[in-house]
Amino acid sequence: WIPNTESCRLDGDDRHIRMRGLDFDIVERLLGHDGPNRTCSYLLVNPEDLARVIGPGQDVPGLEATLSVNSRGGSTAWVTWDIDTAEILIGSVQAEYQQALDNLKALLEG
Repeated sequence: WIPNTESCRLDGDDRHIRMRGLDFDIVERLLGHDGPNRTCSYLLVNPEDLARVIGPGQDVPGLEATLSVNSRGGSTAWVTWDIDTAEILIGSVQAEYQQALDNLKALLEG
């Protein structure tokens, strides 16, 4: 449901993601998972990987995110993806994550 994902594999708390067009894996580490409250938090293990995507000389200190699912009653839920990252990434990250949320919504609504 996440656009441009070629493959994804788990290794302990690390998720290795290969995006189409990249010759390396982006590695995210699980920081926390709360099933009853429906939240999942993670961080980018190698922030320099994003620098390879957006170009040389760009300062990319990292990315940390929390995905939350909040009930809206019945079979309705509100999904939020709260992201803390460098200013230079906000536009592209917001667009990519919004597309992922739109894909998720379409899949769930069938």
